[in-house]
Amino acid sequence: MQKEADTAGNKYATWQMLRFVFGEVLHNRWILILNVVALTIITMLQFVIPQIEQFIIDSVIPKKDFSWLIGSTAVLLLTAVFLGLLNYFSVYYMGVLSQSAITGLRNKLYHQIIQLDTHFFESSKTGDLMTRLTGDVSNLQNLISSNMLSIIGNFFYFYRCLGLYFLR
Repeated sequence: MQKEADTAGNKYATWQMLRFVFGEVLHNRWILILNVVALTIITMLQFVIPQIEQFIIDSVIPKKDFSWLIGSTAVLLLTAVFLGLLNYFSVYYMGVLSQSAITGLRNKLYHQIIQLDTHFFESSKTGDLMTRLTGDVSNLQNLISSNMLSIIGNFFYFYRCLGLYFLR
């Protein structure tokens, strides 16, 4: 019975933590919206590159049309460069978003700790407090890092693949 209550309490605490963290992330919602738009474009470009390669292999090479080969290769290279730039900016701005949220979280934690009673500091070890705070903040930082962005991108990619699968 106690274990079920602890599990329910942990789920509630996890939900509270996620709401708090994503509330911090939403303070910079324009960066988040730009990242989602960039991820959508990145997902579409990841499907354009194989289509261009298929066109080159199936149509251009058998006909030995070198003007189309040069044009198609140029389009392929420009698409790859644009995809790389979008990936770079997406990861960069997700890092900015992550660092901003973590900085806000650390400031709130600092102000919360400063307001605690002195008895709390007398009964608690400073090293334990610091270890716990830095470890928890580090875990939250990993949650909202560029890995979160790649998870969102993988969802877009999966649904795009699923859509293409049912269209063919």
